[in-house]
Amino acid sequence: MSVMLTAWSALKAGGPAVANLWTRGRKIVYRLDDLEMRISAMEDRLKSQPPDACSFCGEPAMRMYYAGPPIMGQNPIARIEDWRCASCGNEERRARLFDR
Repeated sequence: MSVMLTAWSALKAGGPAVANLWTRGRKIVYRLDDLEMRISAMEDRLKSQPPDACSFCGEPAMRMYYAGPPIMGQNPIARIEDWRCASCGNEERRARLFDR
C-alpha cells in the first residue's frame, strides 16, 4: 500500500512531465503503426512488379538497386540505373530513356 502511495505522490509531483511523456509515448506507437502499414504497402507494390530476365543466366531475377539522377540537358532525357541478378550475381548498368 505504501508503494502505491509513493507512486501516486510521484505522479502528482511530476504531473505535467508525466502527462507529456505519456502523450509522446502514445504518439510514437501510432507513428510506428503508420510506418508499418506504409512499408507493407510498398512491399506489396514491389511484389507486383516482375523482375527482368538476366541476360547472363536467363533467370527472371534482375532487380534495380540504384537509380541515378536524371541526366540534364534542355530536358531530362535519361538516367543511369544499376541492376543485379539475385540468382547469379551478374550486374548491369543501363540507361533508361525518358519519353518525350
